[in-house]
Amino acid sequence: MCFMFQLDMLYEGYKRTERKPIPKVNRLMEWLRDNIPKDGKAPVIHHDDFRISNMLFHPEESQILAVIDWEATSWGHPFEDLAYFCLPFHYPGECEFVPDFKLGYYSEGIPKEEALLSLYCELTGDSLPLPNWTFFMQWRFSVWL
Repeated sequence: MCFMFQLDMLYEGYKRTERKPIPKVNRLMEWLRDNIPKDGKAPVIHHDDFRISNMLFHPEESQILAVIDWEATSWGHPFEDLAYFCLPFHYPGECEFVPDFKLGYYSEGIPKEEALLSLYCELTGDSLPLPNWTFFMQWRFSVWL
């Protein structure tokens, strides 16, 4: 994984557009640099915009027919899409800056974050708590800076 390269690009982009210093952003970038996972997981192809509004569902069954909007696909850590998918669980209900990001997260039949993480672990052989989970949640959140 090339987190350091991605962090450098993200931070450089932030600095170029920064209108006034935001100390919390600088602290976040430093924390991310200091906490890059070294867990040895092999890179996987990940969607990089994995969310409910990028899924097509069967009209009558609880089944995903397709995942769409793959233009941001890249190689990365297996937890990156999972963390991105879980971000809306951490946003306030009245989140306005990306309204469709919360689409469906509080609908009937959508599992809570804990249930999703448990299912992920059941399917992958990982165990809870996921190692470096805080890093991945902060990493995916930093994309929205």
